[in-house]
Amino acid sequence: MPLSETKQHSPIAFTDHQMNQVTSGYYYDKHFSRSSDGFIDLWKVYNLLTGANKSSYIDKYLERSVNAVTATRLLSEQL
Repeated sequence: MPLSETKQHSPIAFTDHQMNQVTSGYYYDKHFSRSSDGFIDLWKVYNLLTGANKSSYIDKYLERSVNAVTATRLLSEQL
């Protein structure tokens, strides 16, 4: 998807590498991974997002931290 469309549809400001970290954490993180039935609560999703944010440069860190909260809140409104 072109970047202009991605920004219109996606509330996530994380890079592809960081989203890969979140996805990997969903399966393999020893503290915040999904349960055996595939369920993951929003607290764990938020922690996976903030964990991936640790690899951000300082100029994007705060923006992505706020974005993690916003994305988690938007997910909660969809449930």
